Amino acid sequence: MDMNIHRAIRIYFLASLITSPLRADSDPNSPIREGPQAAAGSELGVGRLVPDLDFAPVSGKRFQLSQVKPGLAVVIAFTSTSCPVAKRYGPALAALEKEYAPRGAKFIFVNPIASDSSHEVSTAVRTYNFIGPYIRDAKSRIGASLGARSTAEVFVLDAARTLVYRGAV
Repeated sequence: MDMNIHRAIRIYFLASLITSPLRADSDPNSPIREGPQAAAGSELGVGRLVPDLDFAPVSGKRFQLSQVKPGLAVVIAFTSTSCPVAKRYGPALAALEKEYAPRGAKFIFVNPIASDSSHEVSTAVRTYNFIGPYIRDAKSRIGASLGARSTAEVFVLDAARTLVYRGAV
């Protein structure tokens, strides 16, 4: 892989450490006593082969993950039109796609929220200028296959469909 994607993956990893949830003591008035906890990559599935997922974009025809021929990486970004955090990361995802797509990276946007309307989805795609396919995963099949935990989670796969990064944008 290109050195830039390695740098991006390191930045993503550091961002995931910064944005990890914090736990407070049982007393709601006490200060937070525990900070972010780093997780081993193997606990998150890093290094495993990702199954050949089936995608049905909101526009375009169905395809399988094995049909995506990346030159650099495949980025599967979970997003939502109703989640404030996912909405905040929309512009960052669009900027990353704009920067890395010309180098061969493929972006796939997955929305697992059944209550996000078709109109909201279309508006988000236009607002952020997403180029890659946008998938509505109302039954969370893709999310379950990857073990996604939130609507602001990103999965980076290499050309062999091996998970090389999983975490925050």
